[in-house]
Amino acid sequence: MISVYIADDEVWITIGLKKLIQKSGLPFEVIGEAHNGVTTLEDIKTLKPDVLFTDIRMPAFRSGSHVLYFRTSICNQSRADLRLCRI
Repeated sequence: MISVYIADDEVWITIGLKKLIQKSGLPFEVIGEAHNGVTTLEDIKTLKPDVLFTDIRMPAFRSGSHVLYFRTSICNQSRADLRLCRI
């Protein structure tokens, strides 16, 4: 199972993504969600999701790209290994 974390300040986006993931039939499991950057950082330190869906601009954080950069350092990956997709 591939673990997924969703971070977006728009609650309806989080709900919609979660429903799409659950209905997809793919081996994904939503293990957490947050509505600001601070909570996102705290959660991904402990939960260590395989996939992170994040908004680029969220309250209490400068940008989602900082969250993505931080996530790569947690996993000891190079930035080249990070895949960033816009939907």
